[in-house]
Amino acid sequence: MSYRLPNGSSTSFNTASAWDEGVNTPSVHASTSITVTAGGVFSLPFTAPNLVNACTGVLVPIAAKGTAGNIIATLQEDAGAGFVDVAGATATIAITSLVASAHTFFKFTTKKVFTTTTANKYRFKLNTSGASGTTSIPADSIGANFSFEAYMDKNVVPVTGDNLHFQSPNQGAELVIALDSSPSIGDGSNTTFPAFRSWGNAMVFSNLGVLSWPTGTSRTLTNKGNILLQSGGELRMGAPGAKIAAGVLARLAFDQNGVTCNYGLVQLAGGKCSLQGTSPTYKKTTIVSGIGTAASPLVTGDTTGWAVNDELIAVPNSNNAANYDETETRFIRSIAGTSITTSATVGGAESGFANSHTGAVLFNATRQVLIDTTDNTKAWYGDFNETATIANVDLDGCRLETIGSGVASRTTITFSNLSTELFTADDVVFYRQAGTSGILFGNNNDTRTFTWLLFYDCNATGNMGALFLSSMRNKRFENCYAIDSLCRGFFMGAASSCDFIECAAWACGRTTTADGGFGFQNASNIFLDTCEAHANRGPGIELATMPLLYAVDCSFGNKGYNQGADIAITADSFNTALFENCLFGSTTLITGYTGGSDGNDIAFHRFNQTANDHRFYTKYGMARSTGASLADTTVRTSGSLALRIAPESASPGFDWQFKILARAGSAVGVQGFIKKNATFGTDDCDVELYLPGLVPGVDTPSDTQAMPDDANWNVFSLSANYTGTVDLLATVRVIGKSAAPGAYIWIDDLYNGTNELTALDVWEAGKPSEIIYPELGDPDAIWAVAWSTFTTSGTIGKLVVDMWKLIMLIWTKLFSTKSD
Repeated sequence: MSYRLPNGSSTSFNTASAWDEGVNTPSVHASTSITVTAGGVFSLPFTAPNLVNACTGVLVPIAAKGTAGNIIATLQEDAGAGFVDVAGATATIAITSLVASAHTFFKFTTKKVFTTTTANKYRFKLNTSGASGTTSIPADSIGANFSFEAYMDKNVVPVTGDNLHFQSPNQGAELVIALDSSPSIGDGSNTTFPAFRSWGNAMVFSNLGVLSWPTGTSRTLTNKGNILLQSGGELRMGAPGAKIAAGVLARLAFDQNGVTCNYGLVQLAGGKCSLQGTSPTYKKTTIVSGIGTAASPLVTGDTTGWAVNDELIAVPNSNNAANYDETETRFIRSIAGTSITTSATVGGAESGFANSHTGAVLFNATRQVLIDTTDNTKAWYGDFNETATIANVDLDGCRLETIGSGVASRTTITFSNLSTELFTADDVVFYRQAGTSGILFGNNNDTRTFTWLLFYDCNATGNMGALFLSSMRNKRFENCYAIDSLCRGFFMGAASSCDFIECAAWACGRTTTADGGFGFQNASNIFLDTCEAHANRGPGIELATMPLLYAVDCSFGNKGYNQGADIAITADSFNTALFENCLFGSTTLITGYTGGSDGNDIAFHRFNQTANDHRFYTKYGMARSTGASLADTTVRTSGSLALRIAPESASPGFDWQFKILARAGSAVGVQGFIKKNATFGTDDCDVELYLPGLVPGVDTPSDTQAMPDDANWNVFSLSANYTGTVDLLATVRVIGKSAAPGAYIWIDDLYNGTNELTALDVWEAGKPSEIIYPELGDPDAIWAVAWSTFTTSGTIGKLVVDMWKLIMLIWTKLFSTKSD
């Protein structure tokens, strides 16, 4: 094993003269650093390997940098009278150009040919000149000297077992090394999480050192060990303006053979990772017919432009009891227009899909940039922690395969930082996930949009998700898909203010009925637009404390049943959700709503995209619209809608509330009709009026009425005198108290229902209008108001009542006199 670094004389990976070789075996202390002084600090002595090669410089990690002055590295030799400086073997770098927590290569002005191989006759000195502030170097493992790696001009192309450091000598201009072969490197000696204070990583990038894949030629670098990206260093597998071309493969393969723990790719602040491949014209299409054999070719809905050997993923869309196990992959064997034949392996014999996927979505999972492993039973992991510059981590047109493990800190690919998170990800395939969670995005407020993320075959053992959003806010996901996940597809834990546009989950929760497509736990303010969840073993949507979920134009279970339910409510959780113009198709629509907490409110507006079909669920039952062309046609007035309440609680019962106007110093009244069915029987149905300032269900109502125990349309009429000085809203509360299955009450024609509001024909967010008010000029504003409510002095209503009483008194007197 050797350490090697590019010396700047050539930019070709496969050119021997481009590389210098390390001399000593470096070590580093876990925490101690050595402060560089004007008088100098020293490395431990080392032994020259021969009398042929020359020392070219020294690589040191920088723990902290000062604010001014220079730092000078000098080779010293002990010729018998103690260590002295070697003339010319020195390099000077401005302290301000150093980067803290990154490696720096001091390349000497004049290299020094070793003159003795006697043990420990060479060492390095670091001193400052005109410095201010503190510049420090991590100590070696002993703690008294600084950590270092000496380099010499033994020029050898890196081979298996070599560890590489990429950086520009003396903090110079960007040094790009072009990958013009397919090498195997790394000794795998560091099996711990790679960090700034670690040696033994297979590749370390810092200070404008770059390794670049060609865009027009397929290249694979096999890497045994960790990769560390530090400030200014870059792993460049294509660039935004120079993507890896279609039909070309840029591959980085982690060699995991023979190890029990995983190697990873870790990016620290300022490190750069550019994975840029040419994306397929069509990333997905629809299967029109066939299974992929010559006798039954797979016919697609688009002329895709895909290529032979591309990998395809067909999602399940059957209603079979185990449809969550029907995801299938195949490789393209031949293409003729929109007809495709497939094989089970690359270049293998013809093999079609085992299941019919007609009408299902078909994905192309092949990308031009690939990071994977040499053994797909041993995963690699990624950890990206960008705190400075957007697009330092830029992923586009790439596939990250066999990722994550059960080892702490190496569970998956993590994109997170406690202060901020700056990266872009578009058209990324996350293929075969392991570990205890899925891909983790988390912990920041930055506004960011991610598009075309595909999560396939997540085998995470935890109950998180293929995509796990942890404490994230202000993120937008467009065309993102989770397929065949052992756990949830998308999981939002304490996430808020995130949007999902045309995202979908298929066949998730493969091993448990508790997990499904989308999971929300302690999340809030989530928006789903044209999203889907089908053929999941658990629910399509799981709500476990999710205030403010709004889903519009989505579909759940109508392209393959969700086996648990389309929507499941976790016990004792608080959720408010609105599903507007959404389609549902599973055997069970919603479960667990009666086990939620008080305040749970799950509403459906235009249920199954059907006009006037609205409903809402609470802890105590459900309510829905009734009328012509709906499942329940019961109304009081033909051509109108009514509200049906199906309580599932005898105490406290299901209640529906609406507001009415309370004018200052005026009578407040409300009338309407309620009908019980026979099953409701003698169970209680009450109507309550609360003047402004009173809390329904807590304070004593201003007026109340119990409905009769029959199956007729019965009138309720409530009134109270509002003595307040400001116009406000009063509350009317209708309570149905019954636990009998099939017990209903219907409500219709408030104020005799002579306009759309009072007829309960205007619904919003799955419920009748929250404010009921007779229109100005509506006859019912006069004629449908109970005369007993007119009690306020000085009003026309009070005058009419008084006149009516006077007329009745005179009439009574007349008839009484006549009879006498």
